[in-house]
Amino acid sequence: MYGKACPGNSTEVTPCFMRECPECEAPIIDGIGQCDLHDDLCEASCPLGYILPRGQQKQTFQCGQSTNFTWNPFQRLPICSPSFRPESYSVTMMIEYASPLPCSGVAMAIEEVTTVVKGLRCSKESASCSTDVKLSGCADARRKRETRSTSLGIVLSIPLSLTGDFNLPLYYETGKVTDTLLEAMTALNVLESTVRDVKSDLHVFSVTIDMVKYNVANFTVSAHTHCGAGFVPVEAVCGKLLCLIKRTVTISSLL
Repeated sequence: MYGKACPGNSTEVTPCFMRECPECEAPIIDGIGQCDLHDDLCEASCPLGYILPRGQQKQTFQCGQSTNFTWNPFQRLPICSPSFRPESYSVTMMIEYASPLPCSGVAMAIEEVTTVVKGLRCSKESASCSTDVKLSGCADARRKRETRSTSLGIVLSIPLSLTGDFNLPLYYETGKVTDTLLEAMTALNVLESTVRDVKSDLHVFSVTIDMVKYNVANFTVSAHTHCGAGFVPVEAVCGKLLCLIKRTVTISSLL
């Protein structure tokens, strides 16, 4: 017993109204999506071998007391898509020189760099590796005020020629590598190894024009997955481009 004793014989009884505690409804999952709710938060995920649409990875959904037990932003989770084989992989390496190359020596520089690129691991280890070299910006001795920095762009591409699916769920379940998956893994390994080679020996892209050596000042690289029509890249695989079909309804049907 707590508190002081109440004086007199008067009592007051208030009935209790029992009700169930509110709870969140189960999220709407089309297909094989997953959602584990912890502390009112859920991060949508897919089983191994499946992917979420581009832009919906790491999307968080919330439901609990703070949202009045309704799902925010949606009750329906993103749809997991099977992963499909891309058409090709490529890497773009951007090299910026410490000082601008003279415009009169651009052609010579491109020829020199192209020779170096043809000797990279990609060209040696993959017969289907294609290369593209572009140089932008130069210093015109006649127009000193228009001097621009010089950037060198190198694109290495490897197409995937085999047909068929990767079958990643089978790979994650049994470790079996299909021919198409092996082709993709090999292409990615060649491109990654080539980039590592370049990073460790950037001075090979230094060029000499009129006895002046132009050294590399900055290096960046980006990787790209190229998909066919109706598909979008998601890391190293492709997912189907999902479209929402809009339906027209009359206002009277909503009243």
